[in-house]
Amino acid sequence: MIKITLILALSVGLSYAQTTQELIEIALKNSPTLGSAKARLVQSQSLREISRNFDNPSLQLLVNDIQTQDISNRSIEPMQFTTLAFSQKLPFLGKRDARYEDSQAQEASFEFNLKQSQAVLINEIKQEAYRIWQLREEQRIYVDFELLVRQNAELYTALSSVASRRHMGIMSSQM
Repeated sequence: MIKITLILALSVGLSYAQTTQELIEIALKNSPTLGSAKARLVQSQSLREISRNFDNPSLQLLVNDIQTQDISNRSIEPMQFTTLAFSQKLPFLGKRDARYEDSQAQEASFEFNLKQSQAVLINEIKQEAYRIWQLREEQRIYVDFELLVRQNAELYTALSSVASRRHMGIMSSQM
């Protein structure tokens, strides 16, 4: 009955077994750390394209008025004025290219961090898989050792019941 239960449990366990490569693929797909690293990489790629553009222009409207009842009436106060200003920053020579190269370097850094995070995750999964394999092998060795000890005890019991005193002394000295 125990053997049937053990075989049934083993077959069910093996049906859910996954290879190390499958575990790595699942972990790479579902890792939140790698997801955020990929998002940073995509963001840096879009920022790289934007870095060659000019800065946004600025539009300012300034109204200097002492009275607040009728802002458009200029007859009351001669010091009133309204200003509309438009400005565009023009970078020095090579500034846009330098920003583009800087954004390329940041993108390369994010890509390196992504690959490094993937390598660390794969390494951890493989180490755990090898640790599980090692523990299973140790368990198998202990089961084999227990079987040998039981067989040895049975042999010793059988031998002591039929053998002479002298032979029992030799066996006990070997144990």
